[in-house]
This record gives sequence, C-alpha cells and structure tokens, in this order.
Amino acid sequence: MFVALFRPALNHSLGSMAALSLVFTTVTQADLLIQNSSTPAGNAASFAAWLADIGITEGEVQHFVDFESGFVAGQNVSGVDGLFPGGLVIRDTSAAGSATIQSTTTWFGGSNPIGMFALSHNELPYLELDFSAQPVDYVSFFDIDQAGTTILVDLTDETTVSFAIETTGAGGSSAEFVGIYRNDLAAIRKVRLDASGDGRWGIDNLRYGGMDSGFVLGDMDDNGVLDAFDVDEFELALADKIAYQALFPQVDPDVRGNMNGIGGLDAFDVTGFEAALAGSGGAVPEPATLLPLGLGMLLVRRRQT
Repeated sequence: MFVALFRPALNHSLGSMAALSLVFTTVTQADLLIQNSSTPAGNAASFAAWLADIGITEGEVQHFVDFESGFVAGQNVSGVDGLFPGGLVIRDTSAAGSATIQSTTTWFGGSNPIGMFALSHNELPYLELDFSAQPVDYVSFFDIDQAGTTILVDLTDETTVSFAIETTGAGGSSAEFVGIYRNDLAAIRKVRLDASGDGRWGIDNLRYGGMDSGFVLGDMDDNGVLDAFDVDEFELALADKIAYQALFPQVDPDVRGNMNGIGGLDAFDVTGFEAALAGSGGAVPEPATLLPLGLGMLLVRRRQT
C-alpha cells in the first residue's frame, strides 16, 4: 500500500519507492491524497486508510456503485445520463464509445469481477468518470487487470492533477483498491483513466461523494450562518467560480450556492438566495446588485446559444 500527496499540474512518477519517499519529504502542504493497494491482500488496509483520510465511515460514503443490481451483461453505459447516482456520467471517450457491464474473465484480460459484474473498458484514452453535475470530494474504485494506468483528476478550479497507480495481476482476482481524496484542493469534476496492458481492463465497486454536507445552503463565506456577509461571496461565485474557489477552496460553489437544487450555481439561484437571506433575517441586497448580475448572465448564455 502507498499513500502520496500530489499538487495540481504536476505529473509524479511512482516508479520506485525512493521517488515516493522523496514526495513524502518534499510536500509541505497537503493536497490531493491517494491510497493505492499494491496487492489484493492490501485492499482492506488501503480502503480503511482512505476512509480515515476523509474522516468518514464506510456507511457514510455518499454513493456506491457495484454494477450489479439493475445492470445486464453487455450493457453499454457510456454517455448515458441518469444511470448513476449523484449525476455521474461514465464515458469511453475513445472512438469506440464503449464502457460495458460484463461478467466473464474474457472482458477483463483474464481477471475476475469482484461480484458477478464489473465495468469493462478497452484501455484506450479515456475511461472518464464525469462528476460535473455534482462535483465530489472523494472517489474510489478497484482497478482490474491493468499493466499501468495514468489518472488525471480535473478539478473545478480548472487545474488537473496527474499521477500513476500500481499495476495489477494479469489473471484471477487481481482487483486492487484506488482511493482519491481532494483534501484542500478544489472539488473533483472529472477522473480520467488511461490504462495499458492486454487491451481489456475494468473497474468495480465505485464509491464517491462530497463532504459539503450539514452545511447552511447559501453560506458562501463558510462561517456557519446565512447572513448579509454572504452577499458579496455569492456575487463573486456567480460571476467567477475560479476566483471564488481561490478564496474558499473548501467550499464547492455549485453545491453551496445551488439554491434551486437544479444543476449547479447559476443565475436561476438568485431569487432563492434572496428569499433564504430574507428568511434568515439577513439584509436582502438591493435590486441594483444581484438581480442585474443574474439577468446579465442569462443574456450572455442566450447569446452563446
């Protein structure tokens, strides 16, 4: 098992334990945190360490997909909306456009799914896990039968973290645990997997979710209450999410400011924010502030479409 810390826009090689030790000694600020088992025997320990990194129990993981119930062998799930919880969309971004539910070892390079089914892929760039509808703080899965995989984690602040994971066995029960936690970085928007090997690999037992729970909706300055001090931050997030997350990296504006519960933060959330602010006893902003900003964004969107 190894654990490592990564920063955006860096591509660390994990080819040796010496290089890994160097990463440990040189990182001074906790960034993206990775757990990856080097053998199937280490899966339980890696999984437990990943939960500890996040600070949750297994029962508190927000979403779990084991590709069992509700799926059939040969089902192509690539690009299908509404199939997975939390707005997740899985895609094969290669020309094949094929990410299929399979059960036999033929579809996993001679290796086994964890249960009856797992998700099979052709090892072409990329198998993509798209969380854009509801960005997440943590993701984990078991990788099956790959000879080297580069993982690109796209964050909501438009940065990308790239790293490599351990190879697996080439047959039998080869699945190994991979866990990702964003820590103090922006939320995870996409995870792209670029595997190599014998042309077939897969993933199973996918877990993901957000830590932004138990929060006050609209509390954009993250002080635990919704009040007049949130107005400026709401305006900033509405106009420039990247600038907002530079100030509040621990807050996902598309979750915290999503007042109408549809998609992420956008101009349609202005009315809900003003109503919530009024209900909390905070000062409602004058019409000269939020409403024109929201209308302006709507006009821009209409012109773009």
